[in-house]
Amino acid sequence: MAAAFTIAVSDRFPEDPTLETVRDYVRDVRARTASADRAPHYVAEGLIRGVVGEEELLAEMPADQVLATETWLTYMLVKDAHPDDEGRRQYVEEAVKTANEWLTAVTGTDGPPDHR
Repeated sequence: MAAAFTIAVSDRFPEDPTLETVRDYVRDVRARTASADRAPHYVAEGLIRGVVGEEELLAEMPADQVLATETWLTYMLVKDAHPDDEGRRQYVEEAVKTANEWLTAVTGTDGPPDHR
């Protein structure tokens, strides 16, 4: 999920966004979704800011809210990008490739284990 979220944030905020730009986006997506109350604004803002350069904020995020907030934000970021079927396919491929690269960097193995 972290790879998909990172790609979605990087696509939405390709430049170094201001705090206000991030806050405006989070405010906007929270206003458009009924489930926003499950993702506190400070967690959503902190996760986005952590991806775009303020990595120290990621350590401050409540662990029990990170996955749900990343999932919700990833959905909204991709939805707002309006990709067609091919764009969604490419997005998933890029997320899988990135996750595999991260896994290789951490474990020294080539991608996830084969559990077939």
